Amino acid sequence: MKFASAIVVLSAIADAALMVGASTCGDCQPSSGYLVTRLWNIVGNLTDQDVIDEFHSGFAPEVTKMDGFYRYTAAKTGNESTVFFMNIFDTADHAHSAQEAAKKFVEEGNLNGNISPNIFTEDEIIAYYNSEECVKTDSNGHFLATRFNAQDNPSLFSSGNVTSDMNEANDSFKAISGYLSFVASQSVDATTSFFFNFYETAAGAQAANDEILTMNAEENYVMGNITPTMGEIEFDYLCSVGNFPDSKTDETPTADAKVMGGVSSSAFTHRLYGSVYAAVVAMLM
Repeated sequence: MKFASAIVVLSAIADAALMVGASTCGDCQPSSGYLVTRLWNIVGNLTDQDVIDEFHSGFAPEVTKMDGFYRYTAAKTGNESTVFFMNIFDTADHAHSAQEAAKKFVEEGNLNGNISPNIFTEDEIIAYYNSEECVKTDSNGHFLATRFNAQDNPSLFSSGNVTSDMNEANDSFKAISGYLSFVASQSVDATTSFFFNFYETAAGAQAANDEILTMNAEENYVMGNITPTMGEIEFDYLCSVGNFPDSKTDETPTADAKVMGGVSSSAFTHRLYGSVYAAVVAMLM
């Protein structure tokens, strides 16, 4: 009986270890979902880094635990009077909830009166490309290029050639040194769209924006009015990585700092096995 009980305990340990190492969305970062973005104006005396730090310490632990969470990213914009954040979730409702939660965080916290909305979007992702087939690493320290399109032509992406158009665009972005990813999204009413790229360098991200802005001008602004940003990514939380923040620290966990309050899954599993091993031995004696 003691042996049987020990087997049950060991089985429970194995299950717990698997739960520690598991992500909330599978081994690879999802290539679909719903994107919400927030470009804030800084109207108080805070710096862009101050605003990022406030969201990092206060909102990141909240939003990464919301249902359907895929991604939370913050980046500078090349303009010290603005700052950019975005989330990706599994459904439109979950993404909208995150958008509302971000607004509430500002209204009820230290940022109230210090930042104001510039451009907010709520879109469905229509194309998602990555340099790696399976994304398992965050983009901390890389560079984000964004482009908000206010489209005069609501049928810009309803011609039936979305896939071929996006493939062609991605081929152009891949030709720029340091390419990591390209994402395209569109609002429900098709009047606005949003695009972003990750690059290893600022030069690559800026080149991606410059290429689109030049093309739009040459084609008589068929893409509508484009508002770009480009800046370094300050934090990037992914469900596939499991690098969720600890509400008790301001540090950005590495990919190895999984769930369990910032403790790496391997370290936690080691302690779990070690602590229970003694109990199993005692049961067998």
